[in-house]
Amino acid sequence: MKKLLTIFSVCAVLSCTLASCSNGKNLSVEDEPYMITINTEKLDESIIQPVYDYFNGFNDDKPELVISSFTPETYINQMKENGTYEDEISTMENNISATHTMWEEKHGANPKISFKNEINNYTLTKEYLDLAKKYFELTYYDLNSEIEVEEGYELSFNYTVTGENGSEDGKETTCIVKVKDDGWKLVFCSSEMLLSYVNVSNKNTDETSENSETESE
Repeated sequence: MKKLLTIFSVCAVLSCTLASCSNGKNLSVEDEPYMITINTEKLDESIIQPVYDYFNGFNDDKPELVISSFTPETYINQMKENGTYEDEISTMENNISATHTMWEEKHGANPKISFKNEINNYTLTKEYLDLAKKYFELTYYDLNSEIEVEEGYELSFNYTVTGENGSEDGKETTCIVKVKDDGWKLVFCSSEMLLSYVNVSNKNTDETSENSETESE
């Protein structure tokens, strides 16, 4: 599994770019499916839960909670079966510890990060959901389980990091998608960043190509 998802930045809570606050977002002039429109209603708390879990996992030193906020259960189960899950837990523990140290240096003892409020959200089209599926497949490229992404949103929000000596506010954007038979998971990309996966072959495509070449020989 790639280690990109276990890297936590103090200046950027999630690896993403703040979304535009306009009435619509044209992310691809040529491709109509990649034009998404802002929603007028805020997201339900159940959809935002992975963000809360991610933050609470760092606040309470719970690496399992952090990992479960962005990792589909089928991948977690497979990591447990092949013996790599404990390595992921250890890596996350180190990242949580390093993050706490940096927060303490900047904000004082007992630092906590909290979700402040939603700025806006966009519904992801099927095309974006397909890209999110590809994102998972490439992130967990060494695992074989299949997943289906049923629904998703791009969420921009405000957060606060608070310690005994002060606090700091920030803004972030992430995608949150619903994995079939599992639940809502974080995707550490804005919808615009997901577009970078458009021309990237996924694992299944590569395997199909290799099998076709073998058969032709």
